[in-house]
Amino acid sequence: MLIHSLSLKNIRSYQEESLDFQEGITLLAGDIGSGKSTILLAIEFALFGIRRGDISGDGLLRHGEQEGSVTLTFHTDRTYVIHRTLKRSSQGVRQDGGYLEIDGAQELLTANELKARVLEILGYPEALLTKTKGFVFRYTVYTPQEELKQILFENDQSRLDTLRAVFGVDRYQLIQDNANLLAKKLRDDKRLLTEQLKDEEQLQEKARQLITEKEQASKEKIFLQQELAALKKQQEGVELTLAAQEELLEKERARKQRLLQITTQQDALKRQLASLSGKITAQQSLLAQEKAAVENPQQALDELQERLVSYKEKRAQAKAKEQQIKEQKRSLTAKSTDIADLSTCPVCQQDVGQDHKDHIAKDLAKEIAALDEKQSSVSTILAKLEKAITELSEKQLSLQQRKRMYDEHRLFTQKQTLAREQLDVFIAEEKSFSEQLKTLEKQQQAIAEPLADDTAFRTAKQELRTITEQVSNAKARVAGLVEREQQLSVRLLEAEQAIETTKQQKKQLSVLIAKERWLTQSFIPTVGVMEKHVLSAIHQEFSRLFTQWCQSLLDNEHIFATLSSSFAPVVTQSGYDMDVAHLSGGEKTSIALAYRLALNVVVNEFIQSLNTSDVLILDEPTDGFSSDQLDRVRDVLQELSVRQILVVSHEQKMQSYVNNVLVVHKREGVSSIA
Repeated sequence: MLIHSLSLKNIRSYQEESLDFQEGITLLAGDIGSGKSTILLAIEFALFGIRRGDISGDGLLRHGEQEGSVTLTFHTDRTYVIHRTLKRSSQGVRQDGGYLEIDGAQELLTANELKARVLEILGYPEALLTKTKGFVFRYTVYTPQEELKQILFENDQSRLDTLRAVFGVDRYQLIQDNANLLAKKLRDDKRLLTEQLKDEEQLQEKARQLITEKEQASKEKIFLQQELAALKKQQEGVELTLAAQEELLEKERARKQRLLQITTQQDALKRQLASLSGKITAQQSLLAQEKAAVENPQQALDELQERLVSYKEKRAQAKAKEQQIKEQKRSLTAKSTDIADLSTCPVCQQDVGQDHKDHIAKDLAKEIAALDEKQSSVSTILAKLEKAITELSEKQLSLQQRKRMYDEHRLFTQKQTLAREQLDVFIAEEKSFSEQLKTLEKQQQAIAEPLADDTAFRTAKQELRTITEQVSNAKARVAGLVEREQQLSVRLLEAEQAIETTKQQKKQLSVLIAKERWLTQSFIPTVGVMEKHVLSAIHQEFSRLFTQWCQSLLDNEHIFATLSSSFAPVVTQSGYDMDVAHLSGGEKTSIALAYRLALNVVVNEFIQSLNTSDVLILDEPTDGFSSDQLDRVRDVLQELSVRQILVVSHEQKMQSYVNNVLVVHKREGVSSIA
């Protein structure tokens, strides 16, 4: 990662400022409080946004302003532009959305989306997305001035936890913690299974009791089934006897029913004979009547109807002719009136003389007289047609009367024919009914004997009822035993399943014991050893670099510094251990700077996925240094072989051995870059 440029708007003491960065060592120079460290905080904000406890919105947004923004351009394998914004509201200052531009293609993103993409670009672990502490960036790229010496005075466990997080070694501890939790869960499950297995003998005894009860129930069921079979055989014998008795009774009932049917049929036949006698008398009376024959007038009636229709059509034509003549007369009369009143010709506009009007009126009078003659002739024809139609209508009424008489005579003839046919049928039925009546009387005499007694039937029926009740009781007892046997089978199956479950639990217990033993005796110790090996390798390289650079930076050849097993700086002077707190300010700064630089190199060496190994940001790393120590800082920085180093310092001497200098001025509360 190489930083190309940074733009700030309303960030702390900056109103609006842009600056470019080159490769090599760039010095941000200026007086104390001029705004040098703000540039470093702005870079961190652009990359990761607001982080609780490290970078706050209230601490970044310029007082009195409602909005601010930071735009950072950097390069890894591609060129990236990140833009983040801050907005002030009634609840405080919050970070708003921004954008990420990759090789000129811009994408709008939320604050969290921007952070996720930056972590991906820089090769940082994805887990850092939900963490508020920026361990990797703060320990490998940039450490604020106030935090530079902090790690020197932390307790051993806090320092070790911090370094575990920086190097990602804390996952080994997480694995061990999770493995211990799993082992505890396995121990709990083992205790639970052990408790459950205490009931194994009781389950075995319960299964034996159930088998005994089931065998006893099966024997009782077989005995009852034999008894039931005997009762059913006896029931079948009684049912046969009862069926024979019932057949005899059925015959008696049928004979009695037949007698009743014969009596009913006799009464019905007698009523039918009486009815037929009346009908025969009525038909004979109808046949005795006579009516005179009438000729069918239908043909004459049809011919008369045709003539009548023809005359009515001619009458309609004559009336239409008469109406036409009347219309022509009215037209001529109106025309004569118009001519009499005419004074000027409507065509030529000349005066019309009286002689000419009299001549025209005379011609019109002749035409009207001719029309009167035609009308008179048509009226005469209409009178004749009306008379002829009236005569034909009267004749039509007479013929229609004759037609009705003809239809009545024909209907009467048909009735007589039907009466003759019905008379023949009635006479035949009367003869048939008389013969049936005689037959029924003979049948009645043949079956009129006393009915049989039903005592034997009632006795057999009572016996069958008693046996049926015994069979029903036996079936109920067998069903009860079957149900009991089924219940015992279910309970036995449940007991066997419980026993099988116990066997499975024994196997599970063996597996749990093996897993718990493997976790506690093999896996967890192995992970611990792996962590120690990793930390040992880190410690070895870390301690070597720390000691080397302490010797380079310290302005005292009698002071020697190395690292303890917990990565704490151990300082000796003339062979005696001494507390870091008792060192001078410059010596503390030297040890802290050596610690940070060594940590930077080791982190980039052991975490190969990081894309930030080409940049290093130092915030006031030379506080309290002598002139000779400043020269040594130059040598150490050159040893690092980092492509881009940003150094914030107010030491004038440092300007002599850096590649680029950006001077920060502050006037009337506003910072600017010269």
